[in-house]
This record gives sequence, structure tokens and C-alpha cells, in this order.
Amino acid sequence: SVGIGFDGMLISLIARNNIKLVPFIAFFVASLKAGALGMERFTGIPKSLIDIIISVFIILVAMEGLYSGIKLKKKKAKIEDSKESSV
Repeated sequence: SVGIGFDGMLISLIARNNIKLVPFIAFFVASLKAGALGMERFTGIPKSLIDIIISVFIILVAMEGLYSGIKLKKKKAKIEDSKESSV
């Protein structure tokens, strides 16, 4: 099937390479993708909507990493400022 490797990389990214979370995230993504086929068949909503939902999860995970990086930079700057002011 096409895209299995891509799905695996997405699952690993969402789980942040935590082997304990991978089965749960994989089950969640598989449920979304399996439900997309039925949703499209019965309601006419395109299954590409599921790809958008998965993309939102990836963006949220990436934003969390970005936020923690910014927070770490601010913390380092605050420590450096306190060292400079004490000298």
C-alpha cells in the first residue's frame, strides 16, 4: 500500500520517538484513516479532511518543540542577565 512509510514517520514524529506511545498513536491514526473511507462514502465529506486533521496534530507537536526552545532561550538569557548584574 502506498504511503505506509510516510505514515510510520508521521506516527513516530507525533509520538516523539517514544516507543511506548507508538502503538497508541498508530491505532489513533489508523482509526482516523479507516473512518475516513466510511465518512466519505456515507456523508460525502472528502477523506482529505483526515489528512488535514493529522497535519494539525503534527503542527501542534512541532509548535510544542518550538515553544520549549524559545522558553529555554529566555531562561538562558535571564540567567546570563542575572550573572552580569551581580558582577
